[in-house]
Amino acid sequence: MNRWVWCMAIGALLVVGCAEADLGECPPNSDAQQLQGKQVMEQKCNNCHASGLSGSQRQDAPDDLNFDNASTVSDEAAEMYGEAEEGEMPPGAPLSSDELEAFRVYLACGATAK
Repeated sequence: MNRWVWCMAIGALLVVGCAEADLGECPPNSDAQQLQGKQVMEQKCNNCHASGLSGSQRQDAPDDLNFDNASTVSDEAAEMYGEAEEGEMPPGAPLSSDELEAFRVYLACGATAK
């Protein structure tokens, strides 16, 4: 394979691997769905991604990736949704389509549901 083709192939893999999911718009009058999305995060994500967990409790989740931190959720929202959308997270228990949409709405609306 010539060098140019090789570089293009590697570049394509890097772009695809780093792509963030599109959260779309925050729908009007979505307070109930946002709350549902927050509950999905608390019940399905914070089992591993919470600041009060350590060691094996985190099931290999990075120590600095805590979704009980609003700033982290805001910074990581598109990647969080992308991994859930791809069925990568939570591991072994992908979100249902309803859970996934509620999670998307929660993140798209700024993850501020009370």
